[in-house]
Amino acid sequence: MKKFVYSFNEGSKDMKSLLGGKGANLAEMTKIGLPVPFGFTVTTEACNEYYTKNRTISEEIMDEIYVKLADLEKVVGPETIIASNTSSLRIDEIAVPLQRPENFVGMHFFN
Repeated sequence: MKKFVYSFNEGSKDMKSLLGGKGANLAEMTKIGLPVPFGFTVTTEACNEYYTKNRTISEEIMDEIYVKLADLEKVVGPETIIASNTSSLRIDEIAVPLQRPENFVGMHFFN
């Protein structure tokens, strides 16, 4: 089974083609011990699949995202606001399986 979602501690700078530049750099910073908050990256392969499937995200990819969100909720405090840098997923749908969906917001950073 192909993996589409990587926690920052699972990647490295050598995975730039899979994680993208930001994802690979966050993984590398985590790897060398810089204080990076827990997070994850959805792969470029998932992005490519999204576009080849008429802008539809497969259940398999969403399931991986939900697992990583559950992992994230386990390591943050109950008052923590969890932010997603996405423009292709509905925030209300992503938040459904969370224990505290009211603490989930969408943000998008532009260069």
